[in-house]
Amino acid sequence: MEEEEEKQGIEYDIVREIKRIRELKQISQKDFAEQLGEPLRTYIHFESNKNKKVSADTLFKATEILGIDIIRYIKPELYEAGKDINFEVGADDMVTLIKSNRELSEQVKYLAGTVEAMQKQLNTIESLELILQMARQYKASSADQN
Repeated sequence: MEEEEEKQGIEYDIVREIKRIRELKQISQKDFAEQLGEPLRTYIHFESNKNKKVSADTLFKATEILGIDIIRYIKPELYEAGKDINFEVGADDMVTLIKSNRELSEQVKYLAGTVEAMQKQLNTIESLELILQMARQYKASSADQN
């Protein structure tokens, strides 16, 4: 029960932030509903918290459109911890990534060639099966005529 109340609280906080940012950006409810792909009435209920079961898809899409970091509401401790992480990539890391990308590209090319060869073999087998079927039909019709 307590977890459900917390979940409703999180949803309510996110919806409140969505409304606040939407208004700051001077986007009308109608325009925002269209961006979300929702009917205006549904969006008005969403924003006024009359729709008690807000879909996660709608929440995520709305926060994405408005540039809201949803992690700060779902896991505030991760959001705060993430502020101190340095995501800089050094030159050595870039070289390693480029080499890995090249290796993967070569593997993909090899696999694509293998798939193409297998497709040709399959086509050949299907052609042979069709020829065999036609030969059997011819043989059966010849036997019926005799």
